[in-house]
Amino acid sequence: MISYPLAPGDVVQIDFLAQPAYGREMRVEADGQVDVPLIGPVRVAGRSIAEVRAELPVLLAGQVIRSRGGSGDELIPVRPEEVALKVAKYRPVYIDGAVRDPGEIAFDVGMTLREALAKARGIGVPTTRAATLNGTTETDLLAELAATLADKAVAQALLSGADELDTSALAALPIPQDRRESLITRAEARLAAEVKRQSLADRGDALLLKGAEDRIVDALRAKEGLLQIALNEETNVQRIEALARRGAASGDALTAGKRAWLQALDRVSAAQANAVEGQLSRRELEQANAEGQLKRRIELMTALDRLDTTEARLRDKLGYLLNPGVGATASGILIYRRGAVFDAAYDTPLMPGDTVAVPRAALQ
Repeated sequence: MISYPLAPGDVVQIDFLAQPAYGREMRVEADGQVDVPLIGPVRVAGRSIAEVRAELPVLLAGQVIRSRGGSGDELIPVRPEEVALKVAKYRPVYIDGAVRDPGEIAFDVGMTLREALAKARGIGVPTTRAATLNGTTETDLLAELAATLADKAVAQALLSGADELDTSALAALPIPQDRRESLITRAEARLAAEVKRQSLADRGDALLLKGAEDRIVDALRAKEGLLQIALNEETNVQRIEALARRGAASGDALTAGKRAWLQALDRVSAAQANAVEGQLSRRELEQANAEGQLKRRIELMTALDRLDTTEARLRDKLGYLLNPGVGATASGILIYRRGAVFDAAYDTPLMPGDTVAVPRAALQ
């Protein structure tokens, strides 16, 4: 919008970086002038903001700002590079004719005819109150659709593992900005809470798995040590048997040695069983985790299907409120701009001050 010609009704903002208190908004008056601090009225109508910005250093040359300090007044010369100028607010767009809410619409940079029609609540018979559809107002339907889209954004983010919401569908709805921001804020809070809850659950599952793995490792280490003891006891039994054959060891000593060997083997078996139980426990935990994740995905997919159905139902009820081009002839809509008149397409960019005329034929 750098080349956009300023006109009465636009508001420009001037800032003095060295003295912010002197900055102000200046409305372009009916005579095409703005009242610039230090120099007074300057004609800007018909000129671009870039042209006016380029002229400011010349106009402000030699000007000083009086700054009051503890030691008295100080005169500070205005430096051109410390002066900033921008458009603070553009003139509104006006929509007249066969739209539900004709009148003035705030202009946004990049606004198209389709977006302006949506802000005027779509093509339809003008009314001072919300029309009803089977006893439900369009406002109610839009509120329900907005809540549905917010829930859908949360479910989609959870299903895809995204950390941020995709609110593009919600942003396209013709609802009050504060209502949209409130829905997005609450949806982001729900997403954050659900992500945190799932993170805590995953952390708990990870701790259980680590406990099972530690049990396996401890059991296998114990088995190694006990197996070595059993081998030592077996060697001792073989030694006592050799001594007994020579009459150098008693039968009681041999019995005691075999008993110690058998007990060592029992401990080895117990350690092996403990390791196997740990492995079974780990597999059960892994399976439970996989089943839990699958169940969660199925729940989210089911919720998305339900939300898609609700969204389709609401959009069908709202009809051309959300699709202003349906049933209308684009060539029948006219745009009046600075003395010129031309047919408009729904993607035609609008300019500040445009007047859009929607004929009754668009209702057909």
